[in-house]
Amino acid sequence: IGETVNIANRVENLARRLDTDLVFSDDLVARLRAESPEDLPELADLIDRGPQDLKGRLAPMRVWTLPSARPAG
Repeated sequence: IGETVNIANRVENLARRLDTDLVFSDDLVARLRAESPEDLPELADLIDRGPQDLKGRLAPMRVWTLPSARPAG
C-alpha cells in the first residue's frame, strides 16, 4: 500500500505505547502552525513526546499527544 500507510499505522500503534488517544507527527503539527492565520488554542495543549522509534524507520520521529482524557484506574 505504501510507506505513508505503513508509517501511519506505526504512529497509530504509538498511542497504545504512550497511553494516549491521539498521536500527531511533528510534520503535521508544524504544518498546522504554519498554515494557521492565528494561533490555534488547541495546539497549546499538545505535549511534545520527543523522538520515538518506529519499526522500519532509520531515524526516530518526533511526536506530540493530547493530554490523556482516559479515566484513571
